[in-house]
Amino acid sequence: MKKILLGFQILILSAVPLFSETEMMINEFYGGSINMNFSVNSDALYGSRGDALRNGGTVSTLDRRQSISSYNPAGLAFLRGGFAVISGNPVRIGLDSDMVETFAGESLTDIVNEALEDAFSDFIFAPGVSPEVQSINAFIGQGSGIMGLEAVVPFAGNRMAVGIAREEKLSIDFNLLMNGMETLINVYDTDDPTLDAAARIKGSVSALLDVKNIVTTAAFGARITDNIGVGIAVERYESTLKLNAYADPDGSIDFMGNTYEFNTSASNSLYQEAVGGYSADGWGFKLGAAFQTEDRVFEAGFDAVIGPKLSYAGGIDVNYHTFPETLNPGDITLTEAGSYDELNRQININIPSYIRISLSWNPGVIMALNYVRYLEPFSFDFEDGLMELEMTDSIRLGLNFDVFQLGFGVIFSSEKFDFTDPDTLITENLTENIPIPLLSMGFVVPWTKQFETEFVLLALPMPFAKAAVSYNF
Repeated sequence: MKKILLGFQILILSAVPLFSETEMMINEFYGGSINMNFSVNSDALYGSRGDALRNGGTVSTLDRRQSISSYNPAGLAFLRGGFAVISGNPVRIGLDSDMVETFAGESLTDIVNEALEDAFSDFIFAPGVSPEVQSINAFIGQGSGIMGLEAVVPFAGNRMAVGIAREEKLSIDFNLLMNGMETLINVYDTDDPTLDAAARIKGSVSALLDVKNIVTTAAFGARITDNIGVGIAVERYESTLKLNAYADPDGSIDFMGNTYEFNTSASNSLYQEAVGGYSADGWGFKLGAAFQTEDRVFEAGFDAVIGPKLSYAGGIDVNYHTFPETLNPGDITLTEAGSYDELNRQININIPSYIRISLSWNPGVIMALNYVRYLEPFSFDFEDGLMELEMTDSIRLGLNFDVFQLGFGVIFSSEKFDFTDPDTLITENLTENIPIPLLSMGFVVPWTKQFETEFVLLALPMPFAKAAVSYNF
């Protein structure tokens, strides 16, 4: 929020002559209103759909509702039929402005107003005046929409199968609109009584952030004996980030009996913007093998996943207007256009590779136990700043009661990040251990032999109330 307020802060600073003894007194401040939406959808920890999503992310070829993007691809060798699936989040679930206080222990209005006060900490406020927003309307949580499509076709007497899927693994939709912000500032110089100006600045700020991570998967599986199957999957990763942020202020200054208006020409514009984005693509691979008894009671599987390394191209163009160091006494509203490329940096993300061992037993209830060994960390490299989440091991247990599924587990991990002390400029590499708990559950409604609906009640930290409709053939 503080960064969003920076644009409006620049507007106010633009009205301040740069003299050593200049003082600024804010005599009026009206924060207006804020409308904000922050929606996140993610299937990163569990899988996009199928029994694995509701079973804590466990993988088993004994399961009937496999997803080629989540499972060991060798599971395609043991399918009992083909299917086509559409999945998504039918409803938005999250917190509105009033509900934030219950979970955060502080209202969203207080949080925003604290950020405002911090952003304007260098200004002097007249008695009874404080930087406060009058109203906030917000949503924070999971969005809604179609998240994926998938189809699998077996052949050769169900001993081979091919499949394709296109799924949105992670998406972020953020938009913010600040309306009606206005302030009245008195600018004066204790050593120069001729400098006495009153500046009224008003405007609005809008920001849009759209993040999409889409994975397209093509897979093939076949049985090489009655009990042993092998499979391969190829995954295409497409990742985009788009940002559009604008500050559209207006105002005037009364100085030495004259009133100067902003935005009357290109020479005194106050317009600010940050526009652009990044994109990357890469390839991932899965190789798997599985053994299954003829009575479908026991299964053992092994698969190896090679994650991609994504290098993002693009940048954010920042354009702004500010006052020159030497003010024109004939027209103190004259501004200078400027830009910087601080956000045009190289970004690299590494999706970790891993190996997975799965054991399943079906005495009437399918019990699946998975062990995952991660071979490299998940890392985010933003030029000089490096953040690593090193996931070492994962243990998951899933229980499938056919129509109801339950799963839980833990990912053992540690976070590594570089921290630079702002005073000493010494950079340290810090490590923090972070166990990630897993819990998910859901159920299936078989309407007919051909049609069924999968429901995810929860898969912490998300998704919630996800659904998929399948046609089986």
